[in-house]
Amino acid sequence: MLLQPGERLTEPEAGPTRIEPASVEAATAWRRGQTIFRDTPLGEAVTELNRYGGPQVVIEDPRVAALPISGVFTTNAPDFAQAVADLHGLNVEREGDTLHLER
Repeated sequence: MLLQPGERLTEPEAGPTRIEPASVEAATAWRRGQTIFRDTPLGEAVTELNRYGGPQVVIEDPRVAALPISGVFTTNAPDFAQAVADLHGLNVEREGDTLHLER
C-alpha cells in the first residue's frame, strides 16, 4: 500500500487494515509523556499504553476491547484503567502488577 503524507496504516489483530488520517499531534504526543485517542477501540489503546510500562492492563472480553475511548492520557498513568472503568461501567481487578478490565 502506498500512503500519502498525513496518512497512517493501521493493521489491528482483528478486523481489516485501515488507511486513515494521521494526527501529527497524536503521533508525537509521546514526547510530552502523553497518548491521544480519538474513538480508538479500548483494546488498541491498552496495547499502546502497555508499551510504556507500569501496571499492565488486560482485557479478555472482545466486547470490552471494542469499546471506544477518546482522551489525552499520560503514558505512565496508573489511573487509566480506573478512568476507563468509570466511563464505561467496568470493573478493575488487580492481580499482582496486572489490572484486568471486565464487565
